[in-house]
Amino acid sequence: MYLIMKYGTVPRLSFLRRMINKWMTEFYGEDWFNISSLDHPMDHPGVYELSLGEKDHEKFSEAQSLGFELVETQVGFKTKIEKVNFLDTASRYVRMSKDNDLASILDITKKCFLDNPKFTSRFKNKNFFTKDHFIKYYNLSITNYFNKDNSYTSVIEKEGKVVGYYMIIKEDNNCYRGIMTGVLPEERGKGLHITLQNRCFSEFDVPFYTINRTQINNLNVLNSHIKEKRKLTDIKFIFLKRINYAN
Repeated sequence: MYLIMKYGTVPRLSFLRRMINKWMTEFYGEDWFNISSLDHPMDHPGVYELSLGEKDHEKFSEAQSLGFELVETQVGFKTKIEKVNFLDTASRYVRMSKDNDLASILDITKKCFLDNPKFTSRFKNKNFFTKDHFIKYYNLSITNYFNKDNSYTSVIEKEGKVVGYYMIIKEDNNCYRGIMTGVLPEERGKGLHITLQNRCFSEFDVPFYTINRTQINNLNVLNSHIKEKRKLTDIKFIFLKRINYAN
């Protein structure tokens, strides 16, 4: 799950950056600066987050020479959905979430990501984050999205236990952004992700677009997106740098 915003005008961009900085500073307990250029002043102690696109490759070595560390690479895909498989959504064990499902969703997230040694994230980078940061970030983010009016979450139950979920939010009239999905290890390989996805999709008017981001080393998801002929929209490289207080 990432704090990804859809930017419009420059003033809007500046407002959203300030909002992200405020949220991350309160979360991290240290001043946080989300910047888009290496020309940005970096004379204040804190953590600086730099996002570069695939067209900015000539700036990578400059960023690293200035002390930035590449901590995450995200790949974006956009898909036009013109038809939803309603047959999947007729299953009696898949449904839209209820308020009391949140605890199970958080537990599934922990087991699928925090406890999964194959899952990589900037929040597993020990140069900047602790295990407590990882847990706190995902709990706060998922809880925040779960409670939003424009958020949709489907769950799958087995013998009264929630074993998987899929979360997506509406960004504008016909565009939705995937937030997070997770299925307990023992229930994987059964196509439940598609069932969960289609349950949410059945709530929307077709046609619509979905936007999804995944990490470049998540080969299973990347192969799935390629197989489904989803359109690659961008690649984002996330760098972090810490400037400590002078002794």
